[in-house]
Amino acid sequence: MTIRHTRSQTVQEASGLRYTGATSRGRDRQVRRACRKVGRHVAAARGVTFAELLMPSRSRAPVAAARQVAMYLCHTLLGATMTEVGRAFGRDRKTVSHACAAVEDLRDDRATDEELLALERVIDDALIAARIHPGKPRGARHVSH
Repeated sequence: MTIRHTRSQTVQEASGLRYTGATSRGRDRQVRRACRKVGRHVAAARGVTFAELLMPSRSRAPVAAARQVAMYLCHTLLGATMTEVGRAFGRDRKTVSHACAAVEDLRDDRATDEELLALERVIDDALIAARIHPGKPRGARHVSH
């Protein structure tokens, strides 16, 4: 299994997920916000609706696959814990763990890997542009490095 890092450190810094001074409720709210943004991009790229990603049922295969990709990207790009990602998608951490393993296995296929790399770049740019700061207290300023 190979873990790929694009600009994940930059995204994590821009998203503020590495900030440790936030209350758990504030961080949870910001993680959900960042995961929604990721989920919307994945849903659009995969031809499903964001609402379908959040449905409690297992859904049809294209929706389930898109949800797995979205959960994987939230975990890897944002650095959110599997528990946080699970909460954002209405799933438990074991489901997120399974999704991450499944998507990582799919990356062995060159076409799938290229599709995910392109999606990562789009999401990286969107999160950095949106300056989403999960966990930052009100009034805290983002400092670029």
